[in-house]
Order: sequence, then C-alpha cells, then structure tokens
Amino acid sequence: MPTPPGGNGNGYNHGGGKNGKHSNPNKRAAAQKKWNAAKKKLDDAKRKGASKKDKAKIDKEIKHWKREMDNAGENHSMKPKGNQ
Repeated sequence: MPTPPGGNGNGYNHGGGKNGKHSNPNKRAAAQKKWNAAKKKLDDAKRKGASKKDKAKIDKEIKHWKREMDNAGENHSMKPKGNQ
C-alpha cells in the first residue's frame, strides 16, 4: 500500500522525536468509530424526541470520544528554549 504524500502511513503527518505524536493510532481509530456511533445515536434520539437530559448525556459522550480521537499524546519539553 503506498504511503500518502507528507506522511508515513500511520495517520501522522510529521516525524517523531521528543515532541512527536505519541498516541496509539489504533486507539485513535477505535475512538473515531465510537464517536461516529455516538453521533448516530444522538441523531436517532433527536428523531425520536428524546428528553433534553438524554441528549445532553449523549452529547457528553460525543465530546469525550472527540477528545480521545484528537489526542496526539503528551508533549515533552515545555520549557522555553534559547537565550534566557
């Protein structure tokens, strides 16, 4: 399978290194599937006229999976560099 331009085929566009993206690509893919399922569940709830409380609960779940999906992993080396 050819790699996409600007990437190495693992879902990241940039190299590794100390500040590279460290999260597991499989975990991010699983979170995306759950995010899509939660969005579908919210659409169904809206169509069926679910209560506001139920929709808020599903919306919270959507936000959780979106954060998991977009998580690039921890960032190291936060101190400013250069002349101090």
